[in-house]
Amino acid sequence: MFRIISLFLLGFAVFGVLSMASARAEGDSEPETYTLTNGDVTLVVPLTYLDPVYSYSTEGVWVYVAYPDFKVLDIERTELEGLMAEGKIIDFSLSKVPAGKEKETAVEKHLKQNRADKKVGDEFGLIHYTQSAENRAHLSDVWVDSAEDASFIVCNEGDKSTCSHYLYVDNFYMIIFYPKTELQHWATIKEKVSALYSSFKTE
Repeated sequence: MFRIISLFLLGFAVFGVLSMASARAEGDSEPETYTLTNGDVTLVVPLTYLDPVYSYSTEGVWVYVAYPDFKVLDIERTELEGLMAEGKIIDFSLSKVPAGKEKETAVEKHLKQNRADKKVGDEFGLIHYTQSAENRAHLSDVWVDSAEDASFIVCNEGDKSTCSHYLYVDNFYMIIFYPKTELQHWATIKEKVSALYSSFKTE
């Protein structure tokens, strides 16, 4: 239940309280795609990837895929919570980059926000940062893939927590959510989600 609540709270933070939720009204005909444009980049997202919540706005969309095969889901909304808790679903927000979210400073901001000032070393091909002060140990650790490309992962404390993988592409940024137990597979998750993003792009 915590995972679902967190998902929607993060949704409000990403898309804004007024613009994030855009649920299809009962009786409305179901559209097949949703178009999102920022600058010279246009994404056409099949709404099958937005099942079963249909969260989208002028600023972004929320995508759901089966894990580990990254296929389109075919489930009812009532099944979502259980499958996410079992790690059988990965979801990610795909948003326009707003003011204050510049990729050049994204890693630095998250390291400071989480007081992650101590470099632990390499882990899973990532640079792991934690807190040097014991009274800050409850804050999230940060794993950096590439500071230059602003690809990094923030995981909550505890082995059963959730990781948020930040990734900037074109005029958009993504936050990919998956269980911390899957952190070792971050490169595959990044590759598969990036491929999905590319499939949404129009010429």
